[in-house]
Amino acid sequence: MAAECDLRRDEEVLKGIATHFGEPLPSATTWHRDLLSVMAKDSPKRSAVLSAELARDLDDYLAFRHFSRNATFPVLDWQRMAPLITGLAGVLQRFGHEIEAFLRRSFP
Repeated sequence: MAAECDLRRDEEVLKGIATHFGEPLPSATTWHRDLLSVMAKDSPKRSAVLSAELARDLDDYLAFRHFSRNATFPVLDWQRMAPLITGLAGVLQRFGHEIEAFLRRSFP
């Protein structure tokens, strides 16, 4: 569950950046995915916050989180889960580095 907390924290960081720059937050049922997509692109008020590669990687974790929360009887696919489990620390580290780089670019 620590990973879920990290993902929630990361979503809050992205929502805070969007709010700071006066951007509307996605409100559709796919808002998690939409937020990643928006943050991986330049907007008129800011540069891209995330690389497209990191946004895709984070989307894999969101998809797994959605599945594990909503499955009535979760069927765990270890072959699909193994790369997510082993790669999580690196993805979270990349998130931190990309946020730091964005902040340095945006607020020199």
